[in-house]
Amino acid sequence: MICVHDKKLFLEQFNRKISMTPTLKLACGRQGSLIFLDLHPLGPGQQSEELLKLNFCHVLNKMIAQNKRLLGIVLSVTLIVMIPFIAMQFSNEVNWSSSDFIIAGCLLLGTGLILELVIRKVRKKRTRMVLLIAISTILLLIWLELAVGIFGTPLAGS
Repeated sequence: MICVHDKKLFLEQFNRKISMTPTLKLACGRQGSLIFLDLHPLGPGQQSEELLKLNFCHVLNKMIAQNKRLLGIVLSVTLIVMIPFIAMQFSNEVNWSSSDFIIAGCLLLGTGLILELVIRKVRKKRTRMVLLIAISTILLLIWLELAVGIFGTPLAGS
């Protein structure tokens, strides 16, 4: 995959090599960047030659832009876990150990990623809503059990 900022230079080089390397235009970015993917590998004895260097930062920025919800999930988990951490600084009533923070972070992040997976993969609106509500309910029940032991299982520490 090749990401290019200078269309004119790329197209000049690309037009010279089009007969040797069949290529597919995948996307045209907001800043006019083109991303191309080589469809056919070069045959034996042919030298592999990049048309232009891969601009890693640009590709990474595109990936981040496409996954804004994932970034939102990670930031939300961080902010939610910071609430008891900040409360511990001002009150002795909140007493979380490091394992409490790790478990809370894993529960929230895991649930957020599963919810994101359901949102992306399930197409029927009704099925999606039922799954989202079920997953959220399971998170709530696990959280309550770990916090106060509503079911009295060994998970609650009682």
